[in-house]
Amino acid sequence: MRLPVDPAPFMVFKGEQLNAVYQMLFDAIERIRSAGMKVIVDLHPNSRHPVWGQNAVIAGLEAPTFTAFSNAVEDVARHLSRFPASDVALELINEPRLKCKGADQTLWQQMLKALIERARAGNSEITLIVTGACISTPDGLLAPDPTMLGDRSFIYTFHYYEPFTFTHQGAQFIPWPDKYLDGVPWPAKGRPIEQPLADLARNVQTMNLDEPARQTALAGASNNLEKFYASNAGPDLIEKRFAAVAAWATQHQIPPNRIFIGEFGVLRHQGNAPGARCADRARWLADVRSAADRYGFSWSYFNYDVLLRCSSTTKIGNSILLYSRAWAWRTKRKGPVKTGKNEVWTTSSSLALRRIGKGRDDAPTMPIKKSIAGSLLPGALDTMATRLGKQQVFSDRHLALRPP
Repeated sequence: MRLPVDPAPFMVFKGEQLNAVYQMLFDAIERIRSAGMKVIVDLHPNSRHPVWGQNAVIAGLEAPTFTAFSNAVEDVARHLSRFPASDVALELINEPRLKCKGADQTLWQQMLKALIERARAGNSEITLIVTGACISTPDGLLAPDPTMLGDRSFIYTFHYYEPFTFTHQGAQFIPWPDKYLDGVPWPAKGRPIEQPLADLARNVQTMNLDEPARQTALAGASNNLEKFYASNAGPDLIEKRFAAVAAWATQHQIPPNRIFIGEFGVLRHQGNAPGARCADRARWLADVRSAADRYGFSWSYFNYDVLLRCSSTTKIGNSILLYSRAWAWRTKRKGPVKTGKNEVWTTSSSLALRRIGKGRDDAPTMPIKKSIAGSLLPGALDTMATRLGKQQVFSDRHLALRPP
């Protein structure tokens, strides 16, 4: 299970407060391990916090926040040595927001090497998961020279949300006009463009926008939709992108099972909220999963709950959508996990360090981006671990935690 953790408390707290935060992390890891799963601790800076967030971390090698983050990386790695190296891995940072060319790429290569050195200083045995810049896109993964990193035992990760106009249609948390789209099909041209255009016009009318802003939103979203249809995007797009990653791995003698798709998912339509229709989501998810399997990549679906969740039985013909080809270190059984009337697939959760409201035993996991400090949401991780782990969800393909 990939466990996103906001690093800010580990950068700021001292003494008893820091000990309490570590105890929350240890408890979460033990809950996951007790369900028969292994854990990726994903250091996931809050993208919106001005002092301890993502932009402050990547401001430069000499930036105070990068120094604090580097200290936290070493300290977290050291504390994780209490767990068997075969059970817990450390993902150094989520989606670094630097460009993957020019001066930004040079800076990221230097930062990544520095983070690796700090993690190794804290724990020489733990498996490290590294990513490229450009928000962990495939292009970001292809940019760094892995021979310059001084270690050949990494797992290399990228995230896949392409085409963005499809996967993030209706996403109100993004600034781009795709947030107003609804009912965009997969593959492109799966339905006449007039249908999502009509959905778009209706959505824009319901938004709390003045008339100039409404017209701007309508024009921008229409333009993106037209580009998407013109691209004729389909399974071939996914194949092309994954083939480039496979070629990069071959060039650098990286086994395919050390390529990890750390996130992929599609915003879902629910109620009156915009998003992708179920059949379209299922087709895209199946296309990504199938391509990953053909190339031997491991993967993690994002996420267990909230807007991109995949928590109901979905079939395309006779094919289960995500048939448990979950990434890496899993127990040996194929087939979807059974949970009463539903089937659930996931490998991503969140360690929430701030309680919302009073907390409920059946509360869903809270995305880590909303949190800085507090306590793990009660019951959520236990519920997920029970559903996923005890029923041996995962693949019979395994990823070595310390590859040669």
